[in-house]
Amino acid sequence: MLPSVWPGDLLTVRRQSFSEFQNGDIVLYERGDESALTRPYGPASPGARGFVAHRVVGRKGRQLITRGDSLRQNDAPVDEEQVLGRVVSISRNGRAIGLEFTRTRRIAAWVLRRSDLAGRVFLRFTRRSKTFDQT
Repeated sequence: MLPSVWPGDLLTVRRQSFSEFQNGDIVLYERGDESALTRPYGPASPGARGFVAHRVVGRKGRQLITRGDSLRQNDAPVDEEQVLGRVVSISRNGRAIGLEFTRTRRIAAWVLRRSDLAGRVFLRFTRRSKTFDQT
């Protein structure tokens, strides 16, 4: 979900009625039947269960259509039973981070969508800055 959610961010999730989810909401859901890759950076093991936080981009009956901010394609449809809740806050290094998909984040996502190298550099930079912050 770069650039909105970075590795190591703390997400607060609140349950809500499935009918209340709207386009633009970040949802947390459980994925256990993955044949498609949901994370472009780092290993993803097919068939492994895991949690995914992605933005809602549409609906298809009783399913949500989601996509990571920097991904080129939508995820497989998410069934109501898989959804755990809506992300209501993000905390990064003790600071509150806005959930909005701002113009700056849209530009960063556009760059990340088009360049795997940019994603790797971005992640390396964030890891390095966390190391300096801890010292």
